[in-house]
This record gives sequence, C-alpha cells and structure tokens, in this order.
Amino acid sequence: MKKLKIGLKYFAVFILGLTIGVFSEDSLHQLVRHLYVRLTYDKISFDLPKFDLYFFSIPFIISLGLYFIVLLFLLGRQTSRQRVINSFLTLIFLISAFLISCYFDANIKLIECTACDDGTRVLNFYDINYTKIFIVTLLSSCIPCIWTDIKTHQKANRQTVFKAG
Repeated sequence: MKKLKIGLKYFAVFILGLTIGVFSEDSLHQLVRHLYVRLTYDKISFDLPKFDLYFFSIPFIISLGLYFIVLLFLLGRQTSRQRVINSFLTLIFLISAFLISCYFDANIKLIECTACDDGTRVLNFYDINYTKIFIVTLLSSCIPCIWTDIKTHQKANRQTVFKAG
C-alpha cells in the first residue's frame, strides 16, 4: 500500500509538470525572445509571422514532468534543513542558468551572422531552440540537489566502513 501511495505521488507530480509545461510554454518562448533582444542591447529583433499555428513541444513538456519527479525524489531523501537550502539554491540555479543560456545563445547568433546590417540581426521565431535552452536550464538547476545527495551518500558509506572496520 505504501508503494502505491508513493507511485501515485510521483504520477501526480509528473501530471502537474506536464500541465505546467503545456500552459507555460508560450510564455517561456516570449520571455526568451525578450531576453534575446535585451541581452544584446536590441541588436537582435524578431520577424514574427502574422498567423502562426504552433503546437506545443513534446520534449519540452515531458522534460518538465520528469524534472519534477527527479526533484521530488532528490528532495525527499534530504533532511528538512537541506530541503530548504536546496530549494532556494535550485531556484537560483534555475534563474541563473536560464539567463546565462539565453545570453550566450543570443550572442553566438550575433557572432555567426555574416550578413548583418550594422551588427543587428533579424531572427525568425523558429531560429531559436527553446527546448534546448529549457532542458539545459532544468539540468543545471538540479546540481545543488544532486551534489547534496552524493555528499550524503558518501558520508553514509564512510560511517558504515568505520563501524564495520
């Protein structure tokens, strides 16, 4: 019965991640385009189509669902103090990684432009790999939780060796 409850909890968190992914993907795309413009001091602009039929990205949505499962698993293995600290660090890493990914990708797009007028570049909506930016951001934000889990596991192994020896 306990395994069923745990399984249902992970399934509910996965569905929550999928739902958030479906409803937030367009907003995230708009934020990425805004950051591309701002982080390059308006040297990048976008030529958006007047009518665009866009379907959500399956890897984007599934990665968010899996992210919530991994985060729940890692945070569930920690003490309450570690959870608070790692939740805060995860949020900081999430925001930082998102900004850094957008900054570098936008500037790389400017650097690789050979036919730019006065150093400005006009991008199409599809010239940005939003899913790649998002997945790199999610993976980077897991670093504090993974680091704590590894350290806790190593500490437990050392204590087991000292008791046995």
